[in-house]
Order: sequence, then C-alpha cells, then structure tokens
Amino acid sequence: MYFFTSDTHYSDIEMLQVIPRPFKTIEQMDEALIKRFNERVKPEDTTFFLGDFRQGKGILFNELVKRLNGNKIFIKGNHDLNNKTKTIIESIIIEHFGYKILLIHDPKNVKNNGFDLVFHGHVHKLWKYKKKMINVGVDVWDYYPVSIKTIINGYLKWEKQIKS
Repeated sequence: MYFFTSDTHYSDIEMLQVIPRPFKTIEQMDEALIKRFNERVKPEDTTFFLGDFRQGKGILFNELVKRLNGNKIFIKGNHDLNNKTKTIIESIIIEHFGYKILLIHDPKNVKNNGFDLVFHGHVHKLWKYKKKMINVGVDVWDYYPVSIKTIINGYLKWEKQIKS
C-alpha cells in the first residue's frame, strides 16, 4: 500500500507554538506522530514524505527512520536543508488509479498544469483540497499518514460537493 505525508517536523519546537499542534512537548509530539504512523503503515508499505520531515534538536534522523515502518521516499522540503534527509528529489510524478499525480512539497513550485492531481505539503492547515491540489500534511489528516485510496476518495467526494 502507498501512503503520503508531509510537514511532520519531528523535533521542531515551532510546531507547538506557530501552528499550534495539540501536544505539550516536542517529545510528546514525536512519540504521537511515530505511533500514529506505525498504526497505519505496515513494514511492506511505502510512504512518500513530501518535505519537512524533521528539524531541530531531539530524536536523531537515523533513529527516527528506523522506528518508522515501511519503505520511505523523501522529497525535499524547505526545512530539509540541514536535517540529514539529504534527498535530491524535488518532485516525483506517479501514475495510480488512472491519475497522473505530481508529488511536491510547495504547491507554489508547480510549473505546469499537465497533471491530474498534485499532492503537496507546506501549507499546513490552510486547506486540504483546493482545485486539483491535495494537501497531505499531517496537520489536516489528524497527524496520520494517508493512503492513496483515502486521498482519492476524499478528493472525489469534495469535488462532487463543490460542483453541486
């Protein structure tokens, strides 16, 4: 199964102050995010992290990756410069369920509209669905990664509502 997530910001104290998230400490936030991730993602699954994986002091990158189930593919976010993610991937195009989908961190960096859908992060709580853009950030998915089936079904339901 394929999962998507973004803006986990593990160990980032600003997520408790700026967004704000419903956790008292970064340790509590990190442990809750790890627990929720592993509740959904099984060892045989693959998760696309669409940027801003980890930032700040706290749980180390390698330890964190080992604690999270499944295969991981990292796409670079604006906060991934010094967090040991070290990915060179700016975006990926996948085709699934008959859709051509762009995976990217910041929706402002989409250079053309030749895609059926765009999965992204970066906007935190600003929106979940907007035109053909789908925010996969943890802040709008109750701090869980989300399966591609759930994303597509939710998008189709949202699209139907806005056309009615």
